[in-house]
Amino acid sequence: MLFRTLKFHPAYITDFTIKLVIQLILLSTLAPIVVKGEGMTPITLQTLIILFGSIAFGWRIGFLATLLYIAMGFAGLPVFADYTSGIAKLYGPYGGYFFGFLVASLVTGYLTEIDMFAKQMTAILLWFLGHLIILVCGLFWTTQMGRIGWWEELQFLFPAAAIKSVFGALIIQLIYKIIQRFKK
Repeated sequence: MLFRTLKFHPAYITDFTIKLVIQLILLSTLAPIVVKGEGMTPITLQTLIILFGSIAFGWRIGFLATLLYIAMGFAGLPVFADYTSGIAKLYGPYGGYFFGFLVASLVTGYLTEIDMFAKQMTAILLWFLGHLIILVCGLFWTTQMGRIGWWEELQFLFPAAAIKSVFGALIIQLIYKIIQRFKK
């Protein structure tokens, strides 16, 4: 939706690079944040920021930024949830979520470039689809690791995913409205 509207530079490669850098800055500064509350599921901002980049900028920037984000974390930069890092994350119980990040960034970024999904109501569905992809990949991996069953894990994670989906959709809509207002 925003990838058609938001242009930082007339030259494609410069515009692409600026958007990629913006997404990497968002990922490295906001994705590690975990919102914790008494008696609630901790909410990481990883999926919100990953899906934002793909839905706002399209699949090329979204996927590349997600791939670079994962590489930065594996290289030791503390960019993963709760300011963690390391390649051991890939082999641990949350490894499937990293694969889900990549798949979701491709799918949601690709679909956002199709006219049908550029409308406000259908764009909201992309957020839910992205979170669903991430959850399915993560839950498949988690259940293969012998942790709790997928249904229990889904009940634990779904409320946070739904909150982030609604919040993400609202953020995109707000940015879109602001851009439209300045274009007039």
